[in-house]
Amino acid sequence: MGLAIPLERYDGVFQKGDMKHPEAKHSNHQLELLANYIIYSEDLKNQYDTNTFLEDVERGLYFDSNIPQGYGLGSSAALVAAVYDRYYLYKKKNYVISEVKHHLAQLESYYHGKSSGLDAIVSYMNKAVIINQGRSGRGLCIAQRAKRQNETIPHQHSSGKKNGSLCQPVFG
Repeated sequence: MGLAIPLERYDGVFQKGDMKHPEAKHSNHQLELLANYIIYSEDLKNQYDTNTFLEDVERGLYFDSNIPQGYGLGSSAALVAAVYDRYYLYKKKNYVISEVKHHLAQLESYYHGKSSGLDAIVSYMNKAVIINQGRSGRGLCIAQRAKRQNETIPHQHSSGKKNGSLCQPVFG
């Protein structure tokens, strides 16, 4: 069993604006490359609103983030979570965690070759995720905060089912 948690001191957000700053210009160029990757990827091209994505990039869209790059803190995960949130065409109100994780992993594979999607799902949900390696395979659930230590609360498991027994609440 493992626990992946979002780091509250780091964040990122899309901005539009002047490309005078080198960081904004670099980020804008990276977004253009990512949009083109999506367009030419057989698995991704029909899942994202790439026309709007490219129009936004042309209008100066960049990802403003204080997440250090190259240290394993999830800078690419935060970026793909933001792209998924804004441009993915088939978001559901009631989603299955493992499905969203799969879509995020496909997108993050642009940066890492093969991604598990775990960092990206933590970033997208901005909640702790419990990884449960049980007899039936690997499962994910969202850690919920309990108000009292003995309180039982349901958790959303990767299958989409509510289940209070697969995961333990996070107290704090």
